[in-house]
Amino acid sequence: QRTVDFESTAIPGYATSAQSNSTNGVIISMMESRRNMRICFMQGENELIIESEIPIRISDALSQLEIMHTTVLVCSDKAIIPHNTLITGDIKLQLITVSSGG
Repeated sequence: QRTVDFESTAIPGYATSAQSNSTNGVIISMMESRRNMRICFMQGENELIIESEIPIRISDALSQLEIMHTTVLVCSDKAIIPHNTLITGDIKLQLITVSSGG
């Protein structure tokens, strides 16, 4: 028995497997292939990108980039997004550095 995996062009994002069975012919099955979500933070002209297999909070994404969440505001379409917001899909966000002191 042999299995052949190939990417289907008819249904993008799905992997197809075909199994050869000498007595019953060929069995074809389909399963969705997983792709990591992409989180892009724009900081000035720089793109800072992380990928995650699971939903992730903005504060955790910033930690992965070694950015202290207390030093930046995160914006989407000119609105400030709370750091505890859960990201569940591809997104592009703007970072604004916060200055403080006396």
